[in-house]
Amino acid sequence: MALFIGMSSMVTASAESDGTSNVAFGMKYTVETEVPDSNSYNQDKDTDYMLTDGESSSTTAYSNPQWVKYYRAVSRTVTIDLKDMYAITGINCGFLQNKGAGIYCPQHMVVSVSENGIDFMKVSDIENPVPNDQGAVTRAVYEVDFSDKYKARYIRFYFNVDVNTYADEFQVFGKAVDGSEKEFIATNPKEYYNSYETLDSIDGYQDVMLLYTGYYPENAAVVDNNKAALLPYVGYINVSNKVVDTMFDAFIFTYVGGRSPSEIPNKKDSDPIIGVGTTTSRSIMSDWVYMLDKVFLADYNLDALNAATAQVKSDLSLDANHKSAVYITLPYPKVSEFDFGDYDGDDVVNKLLSVEDCAKAEKWFIEEALQRWDEAGYENLELKGFYWENESISYGRNEDELELVTACVAAVHEFEGMQCIVIPFYQASGIEYYKEIGFDCAFMQPNLSFNETLQDEPLLMMEDFAEACKKFNLAVEMEIHHNLISKGRELGKFYEAYMQACSQNGMMENTPHAYYQGAGPGVIYNCAKSADPYLRYIYDTTYKFIKHTLSFSKDIKGYAEGGEAVAGKNFTGQIGIEGDWYNGDVTFEVVNEPEHGSVRVLNSYEKYYYMSDDDYIGPDTFEVKISYINGYIENFTVNLTVVSEDASQAESIIESTANKDSNSGDLAKTIGIAAAAITGVALLGFAIVKINDSKKRKKNK
Repeated sequence: MALFIGMSSMVTASAESDGTSNVAFGMKYTVETEVPDSNSYNQDKDTDYMLTDGESSSTTAYSNPQWVKYYRAVSRTVTIDLKDMYAITGINCGFLQNKGAGIYCPQHMVVSVSENGIDFMKVSDIENPVPNDQGAVTRAVYEVDFSDKYKARYIRFYFNVDVNTYADEFQVFGKAVDGSEKEFIATNPKEYYNSYETLDSIDGYQDVMLLYTGYYPENAAVVDNNKAALLPYVGYINVSNKVVDTMFDAFIFTYVGGRSPSEIPNKKDSDPIIGVGTTTSRSIMSDWVYMLDKVFLADYNLDALNAATAQVKSDLSLDANHKSAVYITLPYPKVSEFDFGDYDGDDVVNKLLSVEDCAKAEKWFIEEALQRWDEAGYENLELKGFYWENESISYGRNEDELELVTACVAAVHEFEGMQCIVIPFYQASGIEYYKEIGFDCAFMQPNLSFNETLQDEPLLMMEDFAEACKKFNLAVEMEIHHNLISKGRELGKFYEAYMQACSQNGMMENTPHAYYQGAGPGVIYNCAKSADPYLRYIYDTTYKFIKHTLSFSKDIKGYAEGGEAVAGKNFTGQIGIEGDWYNGDVTFEVVNEPEHGSVRVLNSYEKYYYMSDDDYIGPDTFEVKISYINGYIENFTVNLTVVSEDASQAESIIESTANKDSNSGDLAKTIGIAAAAITGVALLGFAIVKINDSKKRKKNK
């Protein structure tokens, strides 16, 4: 394999001396994403089959229109139809490397051939010839001359897409078939899970809330969660602040902003980034100790969660074995030449010079956390494991990122019963490897709450998201925008879309959920305490989501209930949209008034109030239009029966007496006496005789 850096000259289809030529020149091809993308990013740019037009980019500037842009969606599969059978001898493909612009060459490219376009044989796997952490802008060439010839009409290129991938020309070299080609043996196609992550992946826990702690000197309350702040998370509280049920069953304590006490004030660009998050350029052991100090701080964080869980257990009389699950965040270990600290106790300061050193430091942190946990003796908490905070396998940050993550996950699993979980962002690089790496559960973020590109058709975008989760056996993160309290419905509608989509596609019941909501005391806390109906709606629907009782049908359906009204008195009827849609999105309009009374509707309470004319007895109707924000409109005719107050009372007494005396042989006699005492209606057996019917008929004229 040869590496060519710089610009390629014009590629021609002229034959070489041995009859070999670029047989892909001018041919059409298909491009497939590895996860559905039509309703989400869908930012690929290719016109007129540019990969096979014979022209490579004249410059390494990514603005050059000769570059074909691919964006996320895990990978691309480019399949070229050569229109005829050829003996394929090699390939040559050009890609752009521009780290500063987030444009990376593929980590690897798999080349396969086929005679029928259905069955393919893998013939080459080419590694990236340019390190992804290389700063220089480069045109890299993926080139291979096959040691054998392969008979094929179709040739397929599979390559990963880490953020942006720019390609300019794919060449396929071939010549006439002569019978000496290598025997075709089909390669088994890649298999996918095609199911969401299962509930047993985190031992039956399902709803994991992210809580923030760590270093934040500007406001200690952001990182020091007390019992009062955590109570509405552990227990579901009603509007009277009373615990009436359980809420989230598991919690991650992570570090706000990845900051640490050793960060450099007024940092210059040339200074290293010091912290515990994924952007750090050096790691310091004392910062890691500080994070553990914060997590185990008396009266806060773990201690407060233990106390809040104890109160919920007491208030609800739960089993003594009931516990909240806990995950502690692993600091990100950065390979560097800087001093880290003495993690092995030999009085020699260690440096993290390799992936192996990073794994040893991480193992020290895990041991320290477990020791502190044992010493604390939390009766109401269960330590399930550790959280890997990095949200992707980013080769642009670290060429050995895959090896680093794999080693750190393995370090967690060295300790009996400990799990390692992760929350990658939507279509993050590396999600296809998470099960192989060894993560016990990966919750993918939809990012719908934060990314305007994804917000045009939220529910359709969530369909793409759900299919991606199924493909790679992922769970879901529910994201509540951290500014929801101040922005309200403007931002909350996207979180609603999460709940609606997940309740419709099975992700509410059948897979674990992690939750993002910003730093303390958090959006969920503020929604629980708010008098704003919409904010309380967010808290209540989250509770229903956790309990799997939330209902959002794909086909919206309204309803308007009729009933029996007492003449001259208010009658309250139910009206609205079936399910848990926010009632602020529903409007009602009476389009035909009742003939024998009046009606008014209350949008916020999904009710109508009807009152008949004082002297009217009989049927009445009105027509109401129900509209929903998504365009649903339907008219309903509401049928009412107006009865006298005496008749209503008689019916009530008959019903209650029947219930009391249902086992009595004198049931009919009892009902008859009760009814006659109030209305003058005598029941002989079950035959009704109307004594004062003439008077009522006269009144109704």
